[in-house]
Amino acid sequence: MRMKFLFISALLICTATISNAQSSPGSRKIEALLQMINYYYVDTANESKLAEDAIRAILKDLDPHSVYIPASELKEANEPLVGKFEGIGVQFNIFEDTIMVTQPIP
Repeated sequence: MRMKFLFISALLICTATISNAQSSPGSRKIEALLQMINYYYVDTANESKLAEDAIRAILKDLDPHSVYIPASELKEANEPLVGKFEGIGVQFNIFEDTIMVTQPIP
């Protein structure tokens, strides 16, 4: 019973803190929520994973091209964009199932 009371009290404090942060930027709300989870949540929470999941969810609402790439995956994501490129030296478009050369690349 005491544990239930403590958890309900913590939730009320968390709600009050977050609603007081409504006039501040959104990042402060997320930071306040993560602090409350870290302090009051009954189990251990992976704060870093929660923050990354929140970032992904926020970016998902923007458009299909905005994505979050964690630092651990950034090097791998940039590899195709850096260094030497090999190929026949043309730009092309694919129309239905046919490749059409649009212009040569010097």
